[in-house]
Amino acid sequence: MLVRLKRYGGVISLPVLVAFGLSVTGIPSLSQAQSQARTAKVLFVPVQRGESVPEGVPSRVEEYFRALIEIEPRIKLVSLPADMAGVPGPAPATEPAAQADSPQVLPPLAPHPDLERAERLSGSGRDLARAQKFDRALSVLMQAKDLYAKRLGELEDFNRYVDVLLWISVSFLNGGYAEEGTAALSEVITLRPELSADAAEFGAKFVAAVDAAKKRLAEGPVVSVTAEPAEGVIYVDGRLLGSGIQVAAGLARGRHYVRVVADGYYPASSVLTTKGSAPAKTTVTLKSRMVRIAKDRKVAVAPEPKFRSLSEYARTGAFQEAGFIKAAQSAANKTLADFVLFSFLARTESAFHLGVFLMDVRNGELVSIEQATVDTDLGNLQIALLDLESRLAKSLFDFPRDRLVKSRPAIYDMRVARPVPAPAPAPAPVAVPVPVVQPPPVVVRQAPAPVRTQYQASLPPAAPVPSRVEMDSLPSDFPMDDAAPVTPQSQVPIYKKWWLWTIVGAVVAGGVIAAGVVVGTKGSKPGKVIGEATW
Repeated sequence: MLVRLKRYGGVISLPVLVAFGLSVTGIPSLSQAQSQARTAKVLFVPVQRGESVPEGVPSRVEEYFRALIEIEPRIKLVSLPADMAGVPGPAPATEPAAQADSPQVLPPLAPHPDLERAERLSGSGRDLARAQKFDRALSVLMQAKDLYAKRLGELEDFNRYVDVLLWISVSFLNGGYAEEGTAALSEVITLRPELSADAAEFGAKFVAAVDAAKKRLAEGPVVSVTAEPAEGVIYVDGRLLGSGIQVAAGLARGRHYVRVVADGYYPASSVLTTKGSAPAKTTVTLKSRMVRIAKDRKVAVAPEPKFRSLSEYARTGAFQEAGFIKAAQSAANKTLADFVLFSFLARTESAFHLGVFLMDVRNGELVSIEQATVDTDLGNLQIALLDLESRLAKSLFDFPRDRLVKSRPAIYDMRVARPVPAPAPAPAPVAVPVPVVQPPPVVVRQAPAPVRTQYQASLPPAAPVPSRVEMDSLPSDFPMDDAAPVTPQSQVPIYKKWWLWTIVGAVVAGGVIAAGVVVGTKGSKPGKVIGEATW
């Protein structure tokens, strides 16, 4: 490629200068237009709520929010699968517990996120190569190759790596880069001498290049591979050889890949390049997942715990915990997502607050999007979420690294203020009953009835004097003015005095008695007086 650039440097200098001038004047380049037209795949974690938020509110907010996001053609929303409640991760740094010498059963290692990302990039690169966008295909495929090369010890299917190398050679050769394409194809043929290319898929030019590469293939020396420990299983270029010490013959000259695995050990890999006819050998030592302590006793590393589920991270805001990034990246790689969207709904006295956090899967950065404020009656829900969706769409294509989340977000500390308890009312005074002293009963003693004389008894009964009550019961039209006024007792005439007539009566009675005596004396013997006086 460098030779070609020198040869045609004078020819391409003018277009380069024109392109540079257009970029300076502000006309967007083709790469910018393509970046604007690309689609962002977002893994949506369900909306979580605080303690003071009613249960039905998050579901309604999520329904509107998802609907608005899905309207945007540049965003493809992916739901969080139910089986992704927890993603396995590294064990915490804790003191292992001593175990007996019995063999320990360790959980299988989880696939590394780099391998998942490499597979996704590999698929995108193949699609671009088939669409004859070779420059973009090479850029994507090279990234996939580097990721696979870093994790070859953990890559169980070696054909994935061979497939990436194959499409790199296809993109080079069909894109017009014969020199680079020939070197890349030679590496593929070294690993897969039996390779056959389909002209309908790769083109006649590539088929011819494959045939030429096979003719240049030369047989290499004998290769000896030793695994430590001896129970390690050996693979060369993805093909199983055996365990312990293995010898491989008939390999082509060039670069080959050795992988060794064993139970209780971390897998390991090695690159072996054969040249000439001298025998080659390599030793691969595995690192134990067990920790050896005093004498022959062993301690098993604690089983790798599962990280919190993504929903729990969104509910607690524990984004700074060790393992959060790996958990989010693992879930995103399984769904082939570019971003992960977290959201949390809090409440204050006057409104709901929806906080949204966006994670870029490529670099593990988490940023905070400006919050949306929703009335407690949800009256402005659509308007608030529409503004939030526009801010989110802008952040997907212009990632706001000035809003990186570096600690627990403040929205998780929002609370509805509890009312200050009113002071208890003072107890009402207890009325102490005051004993009522009853006055002694008034004994009304009736005057003894007057002794009536024989004369008084013979008189007709006097008319009863009307009482106070009888007077009050008189009709209102009673002629009170015509009635004779009552004369006070002091003004009663003397002839109406009772004592006067008593005296008169006594005198008359005395006279009658005296007369009777006189008359009796005349008809009887002297010296005897017979009479009876009654008062």
